[in-house]
Amino acid sequence: MTLYKYCANGNDFLLFHTLFTQGDYADLARAVCDRHSGIGADGLVALLPFSDDGIAYQWDFYNADGSRANMCGNASRCAAHYAYNLGLAPRDHSFITHSSMQAQVIKVRVNGQIVSSNLGLYRNLFALSALPSNAVQKLDSTYLPTSLLDAARWFYIDTGVPHLVCFVQDLALVRESSAATKAFMQELRKSFNANVNLAYAKHSDEIYLATYERGVEDITLACGTGMAATLLVGYKVYGLESSASLVPPSGDRLRLWCEPFVKGDSALGSHSGDLAKFRATADLKSCSTLNFAKSLTSNTAIPRILEKHKQAGREKSCRKHLGLESQSEEKSPMPKVDSSGKLPTLAHINELESKAYSGDMEVFLEGEVRCVAVCQTCYD
Repeated sequence: MTLYKYCANGNDFLLFHTLFTQGDYADLARAVCDRHSGIGADGLVALLPFSDDGIAYQWDFYNADGSRANMCGNASRCAAHYAYNLGLAPRDHSFITHSSMQAQVIKVRVNGQIVSSNLGLYRNLFALSALPSNAVQKLDSTYLPTSLLDAARWFYIDTGVPHLVCFVQDLALVRESSAATKAFMQELRKSFNANVNLAYAKHSDEIYLATYERGVEDITLACGTGMAATLLVGYKVYGLESSASLVPPSGDRLRLWCEPFVKGDSALGSHSGDLAKFRATADLKSCSTLNFAKSLTSNTAIPRILEKHKQAGREKSCRKHLGLESQSEEKSPMPKVDSSGKLPTLAHINELESKAYSGDMEVFLEGEVRCVAVCQTCYD
């Protein structure tokens, strides 16, 4: 068997294609993805035939532990590049996720080493009403920042796979996760069966994040769907830019943007292909309302931010997140987000997923992918 090893944004994947439409490659994934006894990768992707002229192929995606996943943002870009370069699909094409799982059509575009992917509409965005008691009680909360223990800061969103997202005020929490923080993320991952993201908005169009991924069971170098989830929460909840540079632990930036869904629009959105322009202008954009940097705590910086966003109706939200809300002042409600009803407890998660509602925006990823090796294995 020949496997192609790809890298994208800090993630690495092994890819192959087959004429068989059915198969179970869980054992193969565990064997070849092992970083000591195998080739080493975050996941395995099998491209399979699909009987529809509008769909180039279907895929079967496996995490390194052999578990299946419906979507992986960075893997979707690698799959697109692989399929185009091996003559399996044109530059612009669509593929479908594995038919035994949630059906989803992914639209992709290949332009040299730059590949764009449309992950489609998000699902089920809501704020948490509570954190699992075992996650708090099991750990010594004295070693955890209070912001992590505030359920109102946590949001659940599905961008192909479920994610929890929490924006924090300290970049060190994202870049240098302590043992206590990582253990806390692990407990949340188990309780919600979701990936867990900590994010820090350095600017309105620059977000740092770290993702604890199920299937890997650790903080990974990058996670495309986690970046998508973080961008959407940042934009819809906190008023950050709809187009941003996301920086994972790998340091390899990825450009993302979200757009309102309009039937009949361009498959890759109106901003596709703007990567060079985006990179050139990203550093020139001003700081957003939720620039959580410590410099914003100065008495001179805060009023300018409040004034800048006053007309947009964000003053109360800004004051709250900068810690300026007075004790006597009535607390402002959480920013409005799409909701399927009352804020759910943990018991409602499965029911919500079984009756999923789709949001009103699509999210897009664009960046470089590289084929770094072609590997002959003893597996067949």
